[in-house]
Amino acid sequence: MFLFLPELSFLQTHLMVVSCLPHQLNKVNAVTLSQWLKEKGVAVKSKDKKVDLVEKVMQFIGVRQLEL
Repeated sequence: MFLFLPELSFLQTHLMVVSCLPHQLNKVNAVTLSQWLKEKGVAVKSKDKKVDLVEKVMQFIGVRQLEL
């Protein structure tokens, strides 16, 4: 029996990546996030919380978190 699975559209793929990315970034420690942001020239404060660092990474790469 042949099961037809249509390819995901670009939009579906993008939405899937956007929804998964914050969860993956939460697995990265704050020091690593902070160092990466500094290397990219993004202003980072020593008092920034991990959630703030994740948001800065998302903003830097141009991804808005979906609010569902």
